[in-house]
Amino acid sequence: MVDDSQPVEDDEFVYRRIHETYYKSSLLIPVERGAFKPTESDDTGLSVFRALFVQPKDTLSNVDSTKRDRCPDITGQTAKGARRSHALRISPMPSS
Repeated sequence: MVDDSQPVEDDEFVYRRIHETYYKSSLLIPVERGAFKPTESDDTGLSVFRALFVQPKDTLSNVDSTKRDRCPDITGQTAKGARRSHALRISPMPSS
């Protein structure tokens, strides 16, 4: 059984919460590059959620409900193998 402290496999899906300011449905690729730049709170790199352990809606669980209702974020899913082609490394950092 896989637990969230084990390494993230190349073919494993991960989710990234994307703020609506980085999503433009009119674009060919609707998610802008800024959605994948670390923010001030990303002191260990980009935060992602492993699809083995959460559903897309779960990525919003720590967002204040009034903000979530007023301005819902979008959850992006990486394509399998895309991390390898972009030389991205994901290290598990379980929250529990």
